[in-house]
Formats: sequence, structure tokens, C-alpha cells
Amino acid sequence: MLKEKDFKKMAELLRKGSTMLNKACPVCNSPLFKFKSEDVFCPICNKKVRIVKEGEEIIKKYNDISVENLKYTKEPTLSNYTEVTKKLENILINKFKWLLSKLEDEDQIKNLESYSFTLLNFLNLIEKLRKNSF
Repeated sequence: MLKEKDFKKMAELLRKGSTMLNKACPVCNSPLFKFKSEDVFCPICNKKVRIVKEGEEIIKKYNDISVENLKYTKEPTLSNYTEVTKKLENILINKFKWLLSKLEDEDQIKNLESYSFTLLNFLNLIEKLRKNSF
């Protein structure tokens, strides 16, 4: 949910010559702005946003992958597996907490549905990791 300071920030960008686009930030869903330098920017997240055509980003990612990059540098062991699962569980828990805090302030149905779905998936993954840990 946008706050008064966010609206003031967007108004200031418009006064300085930026253009408000009809596209929303994929993170916070606020309007994106375009500077004269052609950079697209989210004033709320304070980050540049790259707009890609559907499928473009996936193609670039897969073009950079070579067979050598897919090989293991060392054989996986039980200790590596346990370490990785614990790290993954910690990451999921931190992301769960972060998304839960975003859910509290959200009032758009589409985002509520998306956040709830993701939170449920995180819980399922955490549960599976805990069942399969040694």
C-alpha cells in the first residue's frame, strides 16, 4: 500500500521530467518511471527495472550455460547435503517472514492471493526438508 511520502516522491519525479509508465513494479506493484536516460526505475523500491519481452530473459540465461558449468566440481556427500538443506531451510524461513510482513500491509486481492500461495509453498518445502533431513 502506497503511503503519502511515496506519492510525494512520485510527484517530484514527474516535476523533474520523468515519465510515469503504465507498467507496475514486479516487487511492490507501484507505477514505474522512465528517466530521460531511458532507465526504468521504481521509486518505491529505489531500484532500476529492466523490462523484457516474454521469453527474452530465459533465452539469455540458457545461452550462457555450457556443459562444463553443469558438472559437479566435487561429489556430493552427506555432510554437503545436510549443510545445503539447512541453508535452504534458513533462506526459506527468512523469505517466509519477509513475505508475511508484506502480506500484513497488502490490500490488493491479486497480491494477497499470490503471497498466500507462495507462503503455502514455502511451508510445504520447509516441511519436506525437515522430514528428509538426516
